[in-house]
Amino acid sequence: DFTNSYWSKSNSTIVESGTILGQTSYNFVSNVGVSGRVSKSGFPQDGQEYHKSVYVKYNGVRFVYFGNGNPSNSFEVIVFDFTTESITYEGSRIGRSSVTDMGNGIFRIVWTTPNSNSTAKNRFTIGFSSSATTFNDYVGDGVQGVLITSPQYEQGSFETSYIPTSGTSVTRVADTCELINNTTLPTDYPFALYFEADNN
Repeated sequence: DFTNSYWSKSNSTIVESGTILGQTSYNFVSNVGVSGRVSKSGFPQDGQEYHKSVYVKYNGVRFVYFGNGNPSNSFEVIVFDFTTESITYEGSRIGRSSVTDMGNGIFRIVWTTPNSNSTAKNRFTIGFSSSATTFNDYVGDGVQGVLITSPQYEQGSFETSYIPTSGTSVTRVADTCELINNTTLPTDYPFALYFEADNN
């Protein structure tokens, strides 16, 4: 819940605004004349690799940045461009980043902290940019912003699908799938089985 007090809001407002992919979404808007951001700190500093992700939808601001720490540190930031639907800047201390098109103008943004050994690397930050390679320099109008939902911070060698939580961390169970109606499967062996899967 981005409206909770443990999310620090700087020069910005966040209010509930419908749903995205079945989860409550929030309209994140920069205040007039300044560049706003929202962040959460207090994550582990244990030297392990962590993955951060959030779902976003365009609501007036073209460039949005995501980071591990303070936006003044260019090493810890990525910038996403809604027009090109791509990451246009990636700091050298970002392990990797990715964009997944979820359809209907919704994107899942993922970025990693390869070595979470300091306060500067264990934050979860979202803010506004004025261009593809800058950050925290957008001049807000109090109206335009971005819709955000379902932030996730997880340890491991790769990110997983969204795991809803309510204030405390949880351990996910394995994703599973099953074929309910298998009456049309061949009975002669061997045979080939083809399927498509979405990693989100």
